[in-house]
Amino acid sequence: MFYIFLERYFQFIKYLKNGLSAPTEDKKKAYEQTTSDDILTIREEKVFRLWINSLGIESYVNNVFEDVRNGWVLLEVLHKVYPGSVIWKHASKPPIKMPFRKVENCNQIIRIGKELNFSLVNVCGNDIVPQTIFGRNEGLKKLGV
Repeated sequence: MFYIFLERYFQFIKYLKNGLSAPTEDKKKAYEQTTSDDILTIREEKVFRLWINSLGIESYVNNVFEDVRNGWVLLEVLHKVYPGSVIWKHASKPPIKMPFRKVENCNQIIRIGKELNFSLVNVCGNDIVPQTIFGRNEGLKKLGV
């Protein structure tokens, strides 16, 4: 809440210093709807990214949402936090060309999580890998929709 107050305060100061008019009510409402969730998401992503990079794993994470999609970074994190939990001969190291190899990595992550009693209800490797690879959205792109 305090961060939102600070953000709005600095936004107000910016408008005063630049000689711009204050935002209209419509713009304020649109801004409030988009920023509160975005700020929390950005903050959580940054903290998680910094934590992963502090573990000293081989891979470096720039964007959590994109860099974990092939499963390799998460396998490295699980290996660092729970040594011996990853079966490396079943894992595929990037760059991964074939989509099913990414799913195999992600399925191993889910298997390890279930062995460690993580709450993983109705989750599979396909949920981590981008869906367009498996044709759900790819077919619509081919049709031009």
